[in-house]
Amino acid sequence: MSRYTMPLTKTLNLQFGYDRPLHNVFAQLWNNSSDGEPVQALGLDPFITTVNTLMPAIDAMLAPHPGAALSDADRDVIRKRLVADGADRGSVI
Repeated sequence: MSRYTMPLTKTLNLQFGYDRPLHNVFAQLWNNSSDGEPVQALGLDPFITTVNTLMPAIDAMLAPHPGAALSDADRDVIRKRLVADGADRGSVI
């Protein structure tokens, strides 16, 4: 399983990765607090199985959090890391 952390704001981090045995991409929005609980998580969802289906879901997850939007460079990093780890990108990105 791969797992990467991308700081978004002073209080939020995005963790994303690929679970090779389950062939599943995932993303979690974490609060930078000591409670260790994710704010919101995506994954293990039959409709979010490729990098191309994960990206719009991440956008929707970040929408209620001002200042936490992904830049084009952030999107490229996420796509490239997940595809390099073996995730199915879906259609051509």
